[in-house]
Formats: sequence, structure tokens, C-alpha cells
Amino acid sequence: MQAQREAPPDMQCKDKFLVQSVVVPEGFKEQDITQELFNKESGKEVLETKLRVIYVAPPRPPSPVHEEPAEEAIQAGDMDSIDQAFYDSGKGLNELKLKLEEKKSQIAKLTEEKKAALQKTQQLQQEIASLRANSGGKMAFEQKTASGYSFLFILIVGLVGISLGYFLRS
Repeated sequence: MQAQREAPPDMQCKDKFLVQSVVVPEGFKEQDITQELFNKESGKEVLETKLRVIYVAPPRPPSPVHEEPAEEAIQAGDMDSIDQAFYDSGKGLNELKLKLEEKKSQIAKLTEEKKAALQKTQQLQQEIASLRANSGGKMAFEQKTASGYSFLFILIVGLVGISLGYFLRS
């Protein structure tokens, strides 16, 4: 077998090892071991076991937080060191609590902004729907008359007609 360069992503392996064993007479030497010794056809009892290969993830690296001084202080019974260790660990904890509260307030603020934006969007959609309902789906200048011409077209033709009549009389 050849070693794999890297473990498969799903950590599954189909490889197996076959381990065979046989009973040998007393005084049997290592040099007498041959392939025929494990041959089942010769009437020998050959015990076989298949071992499946299982990939195991490497151990996690040690924690970057150094915890030994507190443990050593506890074992030594040094109360000043124990107090200092708990005080030092409390500083980091307080910093984390402050950051957590800050992030919670940011999330709350963003949630409120999102709600306001959604409400504004719904309000605008309702206004658009009411304008469409009032105008029959078209804006006021685009409305068509019963004959099929738009109101704007009729207005322009009327103005051109009035202007032409005014200039022809003068």
C-alpha cells in the first residue's frame, strides 16, 4: 500500500488489512515462514481477521490561554497567586462581556433599522397600489379616452388648434 498525501474530506476509507494466523509446531523458526504456511487448501486451520482503516482527526492544538499558574497555585496553596490568577482571568471575562453587550446593542439597532425600512417599503407599496387603483393602472396623462386616444394627445391637438386659429385670424 502507498500512503495517501492527505486525508479525504469525508474522512472515509475503504482500505482493509487482512491479518492471518496459524498454529505452528513447537520449535518453529522464523525462517520457516512461507506463503504456503497460510494456505487453507493444505488442511491447516488459518484464522483470518479483517481490520478496517479508520481515519482519526489530529488532536486539537493546545489552548492559547495559559492556565498552568492557577493550577500550580492551587496545588501549592498560595492564596495570593490564586487571587491574582482569578483576577487576571476576570479581566478577560469582563472585556468579553463588554464586547458582547456592544455587539448586542449593534444587533438591536440594526434590527430596528430593518423594521423601519420594511415598514417604509410596505407603505410605499400601498401608496403605489392606491395610485394604480385610482388611475386604473395608468398615470393621469396616460389615460385613454373612450375613443382610444390619450388625454395628453387630445390636449396637445387642442392647443395646436387654438394656436393655429389665433394666428390665422390675426
